[in-house]
Amino acid sequence: MSGGDSGEVSMESRLISAALVIGAGTSLLLGAALVISLFDEVGEAGAVLLRLFFAAVVLLALWRPTLAGRDARAWRYAVIFGVVVAGLNFTFFEAIDRAPLGIVSSTAFLGPLAIALVASRRAIDLVWVAMAAPGVFLFTPLGGGSLDPLAPALGAGRRCTPGAGAQRGGPRSV
Repeated sequence: MSGGDSGEVSMESRLISAALVIGAGTSLLLGAALVISLFDEVGEAGAVLLRLFFAAVVLLALWRPTLAGRDARAWRYAVIFGVVVAGLNFTFFEAIDRAPLGIVSSTAFLGPLAIALVASRRAIDLVWVAMAAPGVFLFTPLGGGSLDPLAPALGAGRRCTPGAGAQRGGPRSV
């Protein structure tokens, strides 16, 4: 923060924050677009394992944490976090196996958008929601298109069904 205890955030901090969010979103969607081609060879669960393995390798190369001396609580939190990340990736990959990436990513965005809207105390936030809504609508299939009803639910991360991978052949366009 800048300005001592004033609570104001500097423009530099805002720009860095925005760049990090854009970079994270770009990384997620580019990774998802690339992983689609692996589904036939390794399945969604295999793709999750590969993604998490390579993420771990990159993180270990950039930041080498001290693993010795961690207590059971720290390991428990690390394992829980890993399981949650794997579950979110699995549901997201199941969803993009059933529907185009654009539809899935826009429905995945609706959950955080709804939480932000409910938690908001400013009228300007309604403007942001009103601006996002047409974008989500543009990704919905119009005309004779059909969509697996499970895809948006999986994309939003609302549920994970262990047997969901049995159905194949959905659209995989980006």
